[in-house]
Amino acid sequence: MTDPTDLAHAAAVAAVLAHRLSGATSVTVRGPHGDHTLRVHPDTTLTEVRAQTRTPSPELSPVDVVLVTPGPPGEAAGTVGPVPVWLPGDHCHPTHLQERLDTLSGWLTAHPDRPVREAVLVGPRERATLLAGRF
Repeated sequence: MTDPTDLAHAAAVAAVLAHRLSGATSVTVRGPHGDHTLRVHPDTTLTEVRAQTRTPSPELSPVDVVLVTPGPPGEAAGTVGPVPVWLPGDHCHPTHLQERLDTLSGWLTAHPDRPVREAVLVGPRERATLLAGRF
């Protein structure tokens, strides 16, 4: 069984990533304890997003993030700590997802009370690719 603290952190990081990539202010995360619709705005903090993971959402919404289930081959899947994370849809190119999750998780962990709009998303490998024009 995955630790609830790890699940809450993975859900919050993945929801912030989905928000930052798509602009969505409502991100539904499916985990082993049900679906959680997390509200994320540019001025929301990691602490505020994590607080929303305590109670499953009664409303049914399309799922933006799936935890604990590896995604299908070729889909955008990675991990946040020990928790598998799959982002169905077009949130992120599979090549850069793990680096983005690692970069974002590190920044959010170091700055849990700063607005998510300030969070660093692009890691060094992706940055080098973008600067070299190989995208």
